[in-house]
Amino acid sequence: MRKILFVAEGSTLAHVVRPLTLASALDPASWDITLARPVRYADLLARLPRHIRQIDLVACAPEQFDARLARGAPLYTLSELRAYSEHDAVLLRECAPDFVVGDFRISLGVSARLAGIPYVSLSNAYWSPGFRRPAIVPALPFAKALPLPVATALFAMVSPIAFKLHAHAMESLRREHGMAGLAHDLNRVYTDADLTLYCDAPEFCADIAFAANERAIGHVPWSPDVALPDWWHALPDSAPLVYVNLGSSGDTRNRAAIIDGVLARGATVLLATAGRGEEPVPRPGRLFTTRFIPGDLAARRAAAVVCNGGSPSTYQALNEGAPVLGIASNLDQHLNMYLVARAGLGLKVRSDRCTARTIEAALSALLDDGEIRRRATAYAAQPRIAASTLFVAALEDLI
Repeated sequence: MRKILFVAEGSTLAHVVRPLTLASALDPASWDITLARPVRYADLLARLPRHIRQIDLVACAPEQFDARLARGAPLYTLSELRAYSEHDAVLLRECAPDFVVGDFRISLGVSARLAGIPYVSLSNAYWSPGFRRPAIVPALPFAKALPLPVATALFAMVSPIAFKLHAHAMESLRREHGMAGLAHDLNRVYTDADLTLYCDAPEFCADIAFAANERAIGHVPWSPDVALPDWWHALPDSAPLVYVNLGSSGDTRNRAAIIDGVLARGATVLLATAGRGEEPVPRPGRLFTTRFIPGDLAARRAAAVVCNGGSPSTYQALNEGAPVLGIASNLDQHLNMYLVARAGLGLKVRSDRCTARTIEAALSALLDDGEIRRRATAYAAQPRIAASTLFVAALEDLI
């Protein structure tokens, strides 16, 4: 029986549920499975299959991670990466896996190699070194203060230097351990592994020049295992239903504007707060709120989904045939929505330019565009090989 260790970084929920879902798909007769996951998500992950051993993991606090993202600062310092790598080494020594799988646990690029253990990284294809990044400025403080074309041009000028600074801590850590550098290439820092698997639809990646150790396995689906709210069967059919979920990393300061914009369009709001921010007061017949909801069922019932633009929420919507309105803030969300919009499956509103009026206008365009709805329906109907199946096949190839 082969032993496999999954290590889930805790900066956002997506980096936790993807390893969880893939671990749950492995045959317990063939795999001895351990999942190291952040303590903070213990309640959401309480019903794991019994054959998966859990280890509490201390990871970067989402608040600190979000604050650094918001101001464009490097996500990890050298001292933090050293601590991560040392913690990884203990995990690897205690678990002694044949393989280790990490989701944005970039320190494994060092610690797994030092331990001589094959390392599989989960990521998104827009971080592949072969992806030609479009000119997009994330919602950094200066971008809101300047006209967007000016902010975009300025970001294009400074981003090559900024990305090298973001890669510097990992370069230093590798140098400390006598390992070759990654040319201060942030994409390589985020995706370096023996095998890199991208949780994206292969058709979204057709023009990306993947290396031999990269492949797309498709969306890794997950919804919280919670009961439907009491009002689920009382949702009205008299107006379009819009499912709003900003997830674990969306800017909750925009929530009121989003609700007002959806209501102004004449739609009904189904809001999942994920326990973040103050929960708005429900409006009878117009606004229904809950902390968590099975997102796949909510998206299946919705005419459109408003989310933070990240890949888990957008793919969840598209898999159910619902077009997406992404309220993108950080670069990851902007790049994902670039692929979604390029495929004609959704629209984007910048989080730093989010108002009730921009939401109403974008949602109207989304709901009134029959071609977008047709494409979303066709996307959901397309036969696909499950990501878990492709994941297992990739492991077998690595073996």
